[in-house]
Amino acid sequence: MRQTIIAVSALVAVLYSVGTSAEEVDFGSAKYVQNACDTLASHTNKSDIWKQLDAETNRKVGICIGALEATVQIMILQNNLCPPQPILKNTDSIQAVSAYMKAHPEKLQEATGYVFFQALKEAWPCTKKNNRAE
Repeated sequence: MRQTIIAVSALVAVLYSVGTSAEEVDFGSAKYVQNACDTLASHTNKSDIWKQLDAETNRKVGICIGALEATVQIMILQNNLCPPQPILKNTDSIQAVSAYMKAHPEKLQEATGYVFFQALKEAWPCTKKNNRAE
């Protein structure tokens, strides 16, 4: 599990390093993308979201989606995520992450990948009954 968190955090760090200014000191934290993730979670028509946001918010939405996709795929492959249906929709996972960040503001200084991991693990924990590995 520690390797998963490190891998996701490394991916997120690479994504953040592109186009980040020196003033954005918390670029590796979940707080950095929280507003963009919340915007994405509350947006009803996700196909046109890119047209409605400024370039910086679009970049953060992209980071949110990329980090979320990476976290979901790694968690599923390692049997750390057990959603009720075999295919987890991005809309469901972004809702879970957004709700978790609102419920746990004390965790927003943690690495984005770690916070996403914890949010998804809380939303769809694996038990002996629903674990696909067994």
